[in-house]
This record gives sequence, C-alpha cells and structure tokens, in this order.
Amino acid sequence: MWIHKEQKYIRRSTRSRNLETSIVTAKEMYLDIHTKLRMEEPIFSKTFLDVCNEFLEHKLKEVGVNKTHGRWVTIKSQIKHVLKFVGEDTKVTDVSCSKWNEYFNFRKQNNPTVVNTTLSNEKNTILGLYRFMVTRRYLPPTYIPELPHISRVSRKREHFTLEDWRKIYRYF
Repeated sequence: MWIHKEQKYIRRSTRSRNLETSIVTAKEMYLDIHTKLRMEEPIFSKTFLDVCNEFLEHKLKEVGVNKTHGRWVTIKSQIKHVLKFVGEDTKVTDVSCSKWNEYFNFRKQNNPTVVNTTLSNEKNTILGLYRFMVTRRYLPPTYIPELPHISRVSRKREHFTLEDWRKIYRYF
C-alpha cells in the first residue's frame, strides 16, 4: 500500500497460509493503517536519532525563554548517553518499557564515578523525551516508561572547622 504522506510503500505479511484468514487479517491491517492516517499518526516508526535531534532542536528554542544555554548543553550530553544505550538506529517503538530498568546499571558500568543526582537528572530528561514523543504522536502514552527511583543522596563537602573559620576571619 502506498502512503502518500510518507512517500513510501508499506508492506505487511498476514503470516498465514490460509486464504480466508489472510483476507480477514489484511482487512484489519488496512483499516488500522487508515485509522492512523485519519488520526494523523505516523505509520512508520522513527529512529531514536531522528527523534533525539528533533527534541534537541525543540529544547534549543527554549534557551533564553525558560532554559539557559548551560542546561541545553547538559540535556545534549544526557541524550548522547541515551543514544548509546538504545542505539541510534533503533526504532522508538522497538524499545520496551522494561529495557529502561537497565539504564542506570548501564551508566554505572560505563562511568563508575557517576553520582545519583546526575542519574536523577537524566531520568527527568528521558521522561521529557518520551513526553515529547507522545505530544508529537510518535508513540502512544502507554509507552512512557516508569524508571526506578533513585535516591538523591549527594556528596557534600565537610563543614568548616572552628579553626578554618578563624583562619578565614583573620585573613579577611
């Protein structure tokens, strides 16, 4: 079937040798495709690389409005880790929600010094990416993953001792 909007053919198999079953299945597939076309949903799944580039362009437009350039650079860095995890050529519909449970282990294996605060921020970026895909109708809302909770215990420096305060005070 030719999809004019995408300028591509779609070809599906009914996976049946029985003619009657194949005809029924083919009609259902045809109706599903037409429903997607009428609802203006994409027929072909996009790759993570395409969606991530589109997401970064969208976030770049927010710089100066409600984001700083530094935050955008951080998001860009986080998206690189996401692409490394799922693969650039992977279709967005091919990644199951359960795969994201492995993301934090993947990050800690590749960079053992990564802190939980960074992972928590990456979690928010991933969820933002998925919300972006839902609003653009690349995915249905059921695809938004539930990422595991990360404790935000941060590494804090030690407090100044009384002697340190005296040195600082005397210096000033």
